[in-house]
Amino acid sequence: MTPYADAERIDVFDETMEILPGLTASLRPGHTPGSAFYTLESQGQTLTFIGDIIHAVAVQLPDPSVTIVYDVDEKMARNVRSEAFSAFANDSSLVASPHLFFPGVGHIRKAQEGYDWVPISYGNREIKKDK
Repeated sequence: MTPYADAERIDVFDETMEILPGLTASLRPGHTPGSAFYTLESQGQTLTFIGDIIHAVAVQLPDPSVTIVYDVDEKMARNVRSEAFSAFANDSSLVASPHLFFPGVGHIRKAQEGYDWVPISYGNREIKKDK
């Protein structure tokens, strides 16, 4: 990263920062020191990309306190995951992560024990063929 730092091409943030119009980065360390959420806002709607705060949906949604060997700071990762899941469920926030069941975009909902994953409805777009 030295060439980028030397060219002053790296912007760092310590809490929350709008990095582009409508795209806000929010530091959420625990899994890794620089782990962050990225929230995209457009026309009054938001989608939050939560990255690697969840790794095993079937285990960590019912029990967000479960950590994984890749969580650099287990206590902080546990806290971030628990607080985020609670907030997302309370707000019915739309979230996305590569570790969530297909299509990886949906809602985290409070369940009897922990949380459930509710994916958005997904369908292929109609393809129009030129004649």
